[in-house]
Amino acid sequence: MKTIIYALWISSRPKTLIATLSPVAIGLCISSIYQPLNIFIACITMISALCIQIGTNFANDYFDHKHGTDTDERLGPKRGLHQGLLTINQLKWATIGCFLIGVLTGLFLIKLGGILFLWVGLISIAVGILYTAGPLPLGYIGLGDLMAGLFFGPVAVIGTIYLQLFSIPIEGWWMSIGPAAYSVALISINNCRDFNEDRQTGKRTLAVLLGQRFVKCEFTLMIILAWLSLFWMPQSSALPVILGSIGGISIGLILACWKTPDQDLNRVLALTGAGQWMWTIGCLLGWLL
Repeated sequence: MKTIIYALWISSRPKTLIATLSPVAIGLCISSIYQPLNIFIACITMISALCIQIGTNFANDYFDHKHGTDTDERLGPKRGLHQGLLTINQLKWATIGCFLIGVLTGLFLIKLGGILFLWVGLISIAVGILYTAGPLPLGYIGLGDLMAGLFFGPVAVIGTIYLQLFSIPIEGWWMSIGPAAYSVALISINNCRDFNEDRQTGKRTLAVLLGQRFVKCEFTLMIILAWLSLFWMPQSSALPVILGSIGGISIGLILACWKTPDQDLNRVLALTGAGQWMWTIGCLLGWLL
């Protein structure tokens, strides 16, 4: 049992869960400026969003294995299925279970937010599955970056705010740029690392379609966009410190992206996740101080 739990934990890709935690946290922070948070709704929102992301990560491993795109030459972190710690059937049921929890918790959000949230939930799960499943997987035709930016940016931030306020202030749209940009940056550095394997197995990511230099430029642009989004924050006394600190981190990430060999890009991936943590904390401090 411990082995299965460990295998599911590493298969959930815990270092990437900031992609969900960040936009929901930003949405809650902005909501709290207008009225006290409903903590129960906030918790349900976070649980539902995390379950959908983890279910998506499980589904990606499951269908990558089915398609034969996870080979022994992969440079990315090892997964439970790839290491033989999980069977394909166990991973399938774990995927179903995560999506089911996401749906059950989402029922409350649908009742609260209306029919729009039914469609948001269904589309989120469909995109999570179709990212690597079906006859034309989204992640295999260069659409992974767009989907990540959309669902881990505006959809998550704006959805979180609406469930608290039943309205959407303009700063919600602006601040959704940061999580969206970091999510695309994570995808781009992941695809840059897997360039050779993806090209050999027929997985047509943007790196394969347009080249590694293109996705490194994409990464650079996304990190810059995330930093620029901070200028929307209130002009608090902490803002110069936050801008300077995040700016320094951003420069470091960009340099690491361009100078790190493919086989070491896992380090850049981890640093990008850490960078999003720092960006998120900086945003929270900037808005709340």
